[in-house]
Amino acid sequence: MAMIKKYVSVHVTHYMDGRCFPTALQVDGEAFLIEDISDIQKVVAAQNLGAEERFIVKIHGKERPLFREGQRWFVIPGARIVRKSVGPAA
Repeated sequence: MAMIKKYVSVHVTHYMDGRCFPTALQVDGEAFLIEDISDIQKVVAAQNLGAEERFIVKIHGKERPLFREGQRWFVIPGARIVRKSVGPAA
């Protein structure tokens, strides 16, 4: 199954030191507040559909990947965050 990028509008807060953080996004006319960012990673563009950074954002209590590609942002519809197990289940 091929992954498809869906470009979205993103409200971003920029800081004087050059950092930027997404605070909300809009998909198909519907706005979503980003409640938290749990991870930010530089990524290899060739392996991540051209993205430079991956943000793990929380929207409506669920974590989703949000990618930055230069000045553009995209999501992958249906993408879920899979965390590796760090030990045996309790």
